[in-house]
This record gives sequence, structure tokens and C-alpha cells, in this order.
Amino acid sequence: MARQSGERIAGLVLDCLQRAGRPLKAYEMLATLRPHGVNAAMTVYRALDRLQAVGMVHRVESLNAFIAVPFVPGVAERAEKTLGVAICDRCGAVEPFWDTGLTRAMAHEVNDFDVRSLSLELHGFCEDCRPAAEPPKPDLRQQRKR
Repeated sequence: MARQSGERIAGLVLDCLQRAGRPLKAYEMLATLRPHGVNAAMTVYRALDRLQAVGMVHRVESLNAFIAVPFVPGVAERAEKTLGVAICDRCGAVEPFWDTGLTRAMAHEVNDFDVRSLSLELHGFCEDCRPAAEPPKPDLRQQRKR
């Protein structure tokens, strides 16, 4: 019974992430899932752990949030690939991507180190935000002289 409940809740968490289309924190998921009988953050975290273990969810470390791992035809061996995310520091958009050689290259560069996990997060500006780059910061030295 507990196993079926755990699988049901993991399915609800995955569906919540897929519908959101953006990274969600565990407490955001909890608020969405309360009407479905999920009433504790620990329950959400257990489901996230379960989904991460099978490669269906990815934790975006710098945001302390999670995304559903996108299915991409042709990316059959996920173990040989690294899921990275490009994060816009202005609008918060997150674009996942698969890297096909970084894990192998890094392992080779570090004396054939057996890489078990690699977190790849790129921060910058998305295409929509790039033209509107941050305005120059005021020169505080000039303001103090006045």
C-alpha cells in the first residue's frame, strides 16, 4: 500500500513539474499538491528523491529548485550525457540541454576519475533579455564629491 502511495505521489510531483514548465521549489509543489492529499513537505522530498534516482527529475542547485528531465529523441544513454541548464539572471527562464561529452572529458582531465555526478549550470541572459543588458552602475565616487 505504501509503495503504491509513493508511486502515486511521485507521479503527481512529476506531473506538477511538467505542467509548470519552470523550476519549482518543493514548497511550491506542496501548495499545488495539497488538493490531491499531499500535506507534508517530506512527502514531496521523498517523491523528488525517487524521481531523481531514476533520472526523471533534475535539481537546479543554484535555484534550490527542480525541473522535469526533458525527453529528447536520440538521447538514449543518459548515463553518458550530462543534463545542464542555462539560467537567465534577468527573467529567470531555465533552458535544459544535454551535453554529450563533458563528463567523459572531465574524467579524462582528472586522471580517469570515475565521475558519478556533474552539475552544469550556466548563468547569463537569454535571447530576450540580452539586448536589454543591465544599465551601467552609477559611479559612486562622482556622487560623493557633490
